[in-house]
Amino acid sequence: QRIGFPLYERRGRDIGFGGRRLDDAVPKYLNSPETPVFHKSDALYGLYEARKSSNAVKSLIVVEGYMDVVALAQNAINYAVASLGTATTTEQIQKTFRTTHEIIFCYDGDNAGKKAAWRALENTLPVIRDGMVAKFLFLPEKEDPDTMVRKEGKDAFEQRIQNATTLSGFLFDHLKSDSDMATKEGKAQLASKANKLIQKMHNSLFKDLLIEELSSLVGLSQQHLESKISSADEASRPAPKTVPPVREQQVQNNKTRIAIALLLQNPMLASHHKVPDEFKHAFTK
Repeated sequence: QRIGFPLYERRGRDIGFGGRRLDDAVPKYLNSPETPVFHKSDALYGLYEARKSSNAVKSLIVVEGYMDVVALAQNAINYAVASLGTATTTEQIQKTFRTTHEIIFCYDGDNAGKKAAWRALENTLPVIRDGMVAKFLFLPEKEDPDTMVRKEGKDAFEQRIQNATTLSGFLFDHLKSDSDMATKEGKAQLASKANKLIQKMHNSLFKDLLIEELSSLVGLSQQHLESKISSADEASRPAPKTVPPVREQQVQNNKTRIAIALLLQNPMLASHHKVPDEFKHAFTK
């Protein structure tokens, strides 16, 4: 058995349904099939309701499940949305930032939650610009927004939101946990991983600040890191397609082409020549 959740686009028109199992059977989530108006990677459950609840949405919490959105709304937290049983995509993040300038990604603190958060961070970097804010809220292990808000209530849960980890904090904490910062090799490893992520970003003050923080972490100059990121960015861009030149001989010797061009530029030339009788009715049959 599944419970169905209606899915709306941002203006409130129906686009499909999302279904969640009531037991532990798989798949846990099952959505409407893809159609011209419904794309799972683009839709967000609760976005229309969040926009309707306030004229100016200051922030949005991105959670993993439909019931998380419902439980938060029951506790007067009306600014939560959910991806449809999948990792949050770049398209969903873009859509969220069109509604608000601040996103809080909320996951539980186990390995699966941290992996989902890291994927969300990777998908946020190509989107984020100056003035946009992304944070990450990790709940205690085996807790989700549904259980947590029912246990501690609105005020305590919103205090957790206030204390959420910044994108830069999560980015560098995660990279440092995978690198031995006591060695030059570990610092080089961290710098290499960070460069690959930062080069995905649009040029912005925020990007400059991340490079500055990376510089202080690994002991390399900001200018050196910027040159590495710029050269890697240039190398990753596809080479421009070259159009083979048109052979001059072919154009110059094509008298029909020249005659057509002259006629198009000077239509009055047509009146200087008699139209052959066999052409007069060629286009009337």
